[in-house]
Amino acid sequence: MDSKKILMQYIPMAEFISKTVGSYCEVVISDLSNAEQSILYITEPSLTGRKVGGPITDYALELVSNHDYHNEPYVCNYIGKGNNGKTFRSSTYFITNEGKLIGLFCVNIDISGLLKAKDLISEFLTIPQDEYIRENFNLSLEDMTNNIIQEHTKSNSVDQLSVQEKQDIVAEMQAKGLFLMKGAVMVAAEALNVSEQSIYRYIKNSKRKLRENENENGN
Repeated sequence: MDSKKILMQYIPMAEFISKTVGSYCEVVISDLSNAEQSILYITEPSLTGRKVGGPITDYALELVSNHDYHNEPYVCNYIGKGNNGKTFRSSTYFITNEGKLIGLFCVNIDISGLLKAKDLISEFLTIPQDEYIRENFNLSLEDMTNNIIQEHTKSNSVDQLSVQEKQDIVAEMQAKGLFLMKGAVMVAAEALNVSEQSIYRYIKNSKRKLRENENENGN
């Protein structure tokens, strides 16, 4: 069969891929019998600005010259650049006839918008390396209590905490305003495995130390 007729048989596949992927996809069939006018078919709209009768690209010419088709039937996901400034993720399938390379079936997907979105997302997600979590979006009072406890110990058991460590935890709960919430004393007592009276005593000690520190700083 004539090489051009073989290449023409790929046109329905080109249209199928183009319509399946959508408006950001261009499919090109190149006839290698005439490198200067190799574009035999190109789907519309032409995203690269090329048209039927256009020349082979530099990379396609390199693939042909290096006989890459002897090793693999296709080359996938390389980056291409159009004269219109668009960036493409491209793939090329080698069309052969009885072992001879006769054409190229190229799929070009415009990823310019995705790259801009990627840069925008990266900008929003940029966080200084020394930044720490300032806010936890907790679901309950118990979550907030447990988060504070976990900041002070890696142990799974609060029974391993000393009295002073428990007092320090309650002091932080007090500083973070946890006890402004109804039921916080009971939750803290259960979490630290102490009585509610102990929590009130720890709070009282925390307030006393805070006043002492303020007095010392004032003097």
